[in-house]
Amino acid sequence: MSDDDENESGTIKQPVATQAGKKLVRRYQELVSDRKVVEGSWDLIERFVYPLGGGKYFQPLSSEGEVNWRRRNIYDDTAILGADTLAASIHGSLTSPAVKWFDFTFADIELNSDIESKTWLENCGLKVWDTLQQSNFNLEVSEGYLDLTAFGNTCMAEVPKDDLTWKGVTFDSVPLRDCYFEEDEFGQILKFYRRLMWKPSQIVSKFGYDNCPQFVCDAFDSAVSSSIELIFTV
Repeated sequence: MSDDDENESGTIKQPVATQAGKKLVRRYQELVSDRKVVEGSWDLIERFVYPLGGGKYFQPLSSEGEVNWRRRNIYDDTAILGADTLAASIHGSLTSPAVKWFDFTFADIELNSDIESKTWLENCGLKVWDTLQQSNFNLEVSEGYLDLTAFGNTCMAEVPKDDLTWKGVTFDSVPLRDCYFEEDEFGQILKFYRRLMWKPSQIVSKFGYDNCPQFVCDAFDSAVSSSIELIFTV
């Protein structure tokens, strides 16, 4: 298959360049396969508790055209309203946009009793608070709380706007359909995988034309609008 070929879903089929990349893709594909059983239950939750979370929620979607926007067979909205109310309550109680909801302290008790150190730390907290308020945090965290109340889990990404110059941060409430985890021996997150469906223009905007594989550059030059599947790994 050539770099410019497209699969049936309209996404561009791209090669994996390195052995390390192939290994990551294999691990990601195994995680996708392992989660298939529980996704049937999550689909029912999406349908009756969190409708329009993305159509058949735990099925990869390459465009909005694949979403079933006209839902039927929902005659009782008790669960929907309950999830919305709980999410709003958590938002207002834990991370209210109206009040500073966190403080910093030192692990060292002596530093906490030092006036100069405490003043410095308070200034750090104010800078963090101002950064959050200037970002899209409040908008994205509200979406995350909806995932939390409906599916019992949520994931948010925090990314600096510029890698070289401080221009603040941006947040992204990642749809659970696109999130996969590997755990370590303590049950903590060892590796995080995220599926991205980006247009060639988005990839070029993020990494720069000269840093993109040839098939991405060709798609960008040809003004191809089909999405390219990316696997983002931490």
